[in-house]
Order: sequence, then structure tokens, then C-alpha cells
Amino acid sequence: MKQTLAQAQGHDLKPGEITIIEDAQFTLAYAQGDYAQAKAHAEKALAAQADLPPDFPPTPYRLRSLALALNRLGESKRAEALLREQIERLKQSEQVFLLADFESALGEVLTTQGRFAEAEPLLRRAYETQQARVLPQQYDLAETTRRLAALYRSSGRPDMASRYEAP
Repeated sequence: MKQTLAQAQGHDLKPGEITIIEDAQFTLAYAQGDYAQAKAHAEKALAAQADLPPDFPPTPYRLRSLALALNRLGESKRAEALLREQIERLKQSEQVFLLADFESALGEVLTTQGRFAEAEPLLRRAYETQQARVLPQQYDLAETTRRLAALYRSSGRPDMASRYEAP
């Protein structure tokens, strides 16, 4: 991925290519714990997305990425607002798995805020939806499982957390 990013530097890129590159850079920065850089890349990807033609499919995951970076940077209220807005849109669609991904992310944000009673039903619903669809090692399910364990640890329920932690 780093090699591809290096090759793209200095080229006149189209908005669709910019979004892909910024998404990749977001992923690298977030994985390395550089949340400020991840936030910047998510914002650039969203800005480039605005320049795409109307028939180009939007990627709501960019909003989720930005929200997760904001949450790690202490901007959980802004992250919550972004996620709730997208969740309301997704409730009107048939994209139940994408909705589960967003509810899981919102559960993480609410856990960060100490709002455990609100986070738990979101995370449990996301877990059940994802578990019905995917293999146990699938990334979104693994993230929701991690978020559930964190919720239960943070809310003083280690017995429940142990159900979601790897052996």
C-alpha cells in the first residue's frame, strides 16, 4: 500500500483516485495511532468525494472513518452527530449490515462518553446482525466484539466482558 501511495505522489489525480488514496492513507494513519493525520485524510477524502459526478457511488464509510478518528481525538460529540445523521439515513434503506457497522461505531463513541446504557443495545444489535452474516474473523464483527468487551470492562462488568474477549 505504501508503494502505491508513493507512486501516486506528484501525479494529476482525478477526484475518484484521490478518495481512494486518502482512504488508504487514513487506514495507515489510524492503524498507527496517528488520529490527527487519520482525521485529515478522512476530511480530504470527503472533500474529494464532493467533486465526483452524481452517478459515482458515495462511500458512507468515509463518514464513519472520520467519526472514529474524531472520537479518538476527544471530539466525541461531533463524532456522535455524524454517526447519528448517517444512521437515520440508513434506517430508510435496506442496508442492514452497513447500519450495523454505523451502530457499532456509535456504540464505541457512546462508551467513550460513559453512556453505557445507550451504547449496549446498539452494540448488541450490531453484533447479532454481523454474527448472522459473516465468519468469526471478519473485521467488522471483530471490531464490534472488541467494542462490546470494552463497554463491559468500562462499565464495571468484567464477567460480561470476558464473553467477548479472545481466549
